[in-house]
Amino acid sequence: MKILCSDPKQQYREYKEKISAVIDNVLEKGIYINGLELHAFEKEFGEFNGSDYCLGVSSGTSAIEIVLRALKLNDQDEVITVSHTAIPTIAAIKLANLEPKLIDITSTFTMCPDELRKAINSRTKAVIVVHLYGQPANMDEIVDICEQSSLHLIEDCSQAHGAKWKNQNVGTFGIAGCFSCYPTKNLGAIGDAGIVTTNDKDLHNELMLIREYGWNDNRESIINGGNYRLDEIQAAILRVKLKSLEEMNLKRRLIANTYSEQLPSFCERPLINTNAFHVFHLYVVKVPEREKIIKYLNKNNIYPGIHYQKPTHLHSAFKNIETLNMTKTEEIKDQILSLPIYPELEIEKVNYICEKLNAFSSKLL
Repeated sequence: MKILCSDPKQQYREYKEKISAVIDNVLEKGIYINGLELHAFEKEFGEFNGSDYCLGVSSGTSAIEIVLRALKLNDQDEVITVSHTAIPTIAAIKLANLEPKLIDITSTFTMCPDELRKAINSRTKAVIVVHLYGQPANMDEIVDICEQSSLHLIEDCSQAHGAKWKNQNVGTFGIAGCFSCYPTKNLGAIGDAGIVTTNDKDLHNELMLIREYGWNDNRESIINGGNYRLDEIQAAILRVKLKSLEEMNLKRRLIANTYSEQLPSFCERPLINTNAFHVFHLYVVKVPEREKIIKYLNKNNIYPGIHYQKPTHLHSAFKNIETLNMTKTEEIKDQILSLPIYPELEIEKVNYICEKLNAFSSKLL
């Protein structure tokens, strides 16, 4: 019995009958791109998220890239984001021929508003705030800062489907919300997929062009676009899972509460902002002697993860990116540990993980 950090095959088994049915339906209809499933999913997710417009795209990376392209910024304009994030956040900025500037986080693992204020200069045109691990960043302060400096605010919601700040859905605060539907996400496809949400009609129209070769209704390329489409099969699968997203998020929160109640004191629990509705894509603790703990857990068939082993600014591909104060990012990089969490994980297994970590704690005393 291996307990993995995430286990998408368990979710497939949960929805196997429904997924098989919708895949068969798509295959029988014979329309595999830009069909009814995509249009229905875009409508349904837009309604779920409280967004006027929703666009299905090929990945979360693509979502960020095409939003940046649609804003028509100048090459090498500056986009501020955090170093403590998944690589695609920064990769998308570079793909859009823009220049990332990396700043530090707070103890909640999300963007530090004070560091954001310090980082803004005349070249800064946009900010990408990352709702990491399922917790919204401090949107009151970040929205105010962006408005005061006339900056485009883009939300990276790749790990935060259904998360809220003061009861408002992430992906509705800025000019656009960008979601990944990678298989392990809170709303996961069986393959790559992504979503863009926006309340800006003009931006949505530009995104529609960029998504498919710059084509207008007559299939004339009126701008230089690309292929960022979400296919019908993935859209159909996402429609199935969207119906259960709130229930799946509540299961994640139940698992997180169990961890918070039962873990030993050497596991520093995640700090949660009182204004945030956290959906726990990941449950990340800080621990001493991380490698020893991982080896011990592996011996007990528990396989945690590390998100992420290196902050972005320490990757060789990004060594020349401007990086500001990284006190908190550097402090946590050797401490963070992601414990197993996914909706299908039985509470008995969560209890077992806590039991093993409590047994290990006696060795640290």
